Amino acid sequence: MVSSELPSDLNAPTVAIEAVGAVHHIQQFRFTVTDGVNKDLSIVTEKACIIFGTSESADLVLTDETVSRFHCELKIDGIHLLLSDLDSRNGTYVNGVSIVNAYVESGHVMTIGRTRISVEELNDQVSVPVSHKQYFGKMLGISSVMRSIFIMLERAAQTDTTVLLLGESGVGKDIAAESIHSESNRSQKDIVVVDCAALSSNLIESELFGHEKGAFTNADQTRIGAFEAAEGGTVFLDEIGELPLDLQPKLLRAIDKHEIQRVGSTKRISINTRIIAATNRDLRKEVNKGHFRLDLYYRLAVLEINIPPLRERPEDIILLAKHFFNNNPIINDEQIKTIVTEDFFKTISEHYWDGNIRELHNYIERCAVMGGNVPLSHGLSEQETQDIAIDITQPLRVIRDSWIKLIERRYVEQVLQHNNQNVTAAAKQTGIDRTSFYRLLRRCDLK
Repeated sequence: MVSSELPSDLNAPTVAIEAVGAVHHIQQFRFTVTDGVNKDLSIVTEKACIIFGTSESADLVLTDETVSRFHCELKIDGIHLLLSDLDSRNGTYVNGVSIVNAYVESGHVMTIGRTRISVEELNDQVSVPVSHKQYFGKMLGISSVMRSIFIMLERAAQTDTTVLLLGESGVGKDIAAESIHSESNRSQKDIVVVDCAALSSNLIESELFGHEKGAFTNADQTRIGAFEAAEGGTVFLDEIGELPLDLQPKLLRAIDKHEIQRVGSTKRISINTRIIAATNRDLRKEVNKGHFRLDLYYRLAVLEINIPPLRERPEDIILLAKHFFNNNPIINDEQIKTIVTEDFFKTISEHYWDGNIRELHNYIERCAVMGGNVPLSHGLSEQETQDIAIDITQPLRVIRDSWIKLIERRYVEQVLQHNNQNVTAAAKQTGIDRTSFYRLLRRCDLK
């Protein structure tokens, strides 16, 4: 643990936090249907992300039969508009050019199905409230985008509504779920995690709902599932986008009816659990493909919160790095003086961080193990391994565990890379079954 006597710049805030009630502003735009069955229909943006489609939950709801339920998404970042097609049936076009992702400007014309939509920048801005805090539960952030997320998370914690957390791997969706639970009135009860990607399809149902003795081969005793284990608390369904289609109606019933049925039983059991789900998949795309039920998506996304990638919140990088240093058990005063320099902070601030917060955390841990800065784009070289500085003031167990974790992660990363990120092939090469390999990925903070 970093002591309070360490360099003052490690503990100093990166920027001053704005006062209570502070806001940040989003440029307003008007989108108007200029051609199609919904001609003259328009919308003025009131938030940073809007959806076009035939779904009733879309922001601009169209009745054009050639438009998908969730056809395309538009994100407003300052004055920039990023338009993304959501794997729609007939594609998305800007000024006649087919796009997957593209920036659009005032005066451009979007075409989705048989509908043409004009883009117009307005002179007004929308004020979005942000939290005065630089944390929520275990989450940290001083950027306006994160403090606006904190407002949403705070509201989520005050209710029992179902929450869907979206975002890339490594952004901290699991920490967000834990923080919602810890700040809610269910915090005295358990939060039970079910990783839908780490279980085979024939085990997920039992993991969620439990089973009776003799329900299937090797079911030698009755076992309760996550919903019963989390009675009065929270069930966190991680990687919900991996849930098999045939199990989705059963989960929908559990949400709607507040009751479950163990595998091999005809008895229905009432439950009192709050559900938080997370995925790095875009469930709207999965709905368009027929891989995810629309009604289940609606029930999960009562409150939908998108955790931004680290590259979209660069103001938070130094704050997070300081936090990871302060909570690393093997770091010492001399090492911190060597590592924490102006050049170090400049380097990590300019890095892209494809792996998001998870990558930053692992990099800080690598620096701690090495006793100094290591190249961002490389793992441990043979020379670096020979030159490692070991803190002999720490117990052997602490040093050994840190090294084992580091080596294990490097091994898994290289095996995955060798097998083109194919988990089944990677598991076979390592000599362990697929389920165990998923557990290994989780232990190494990899997805």
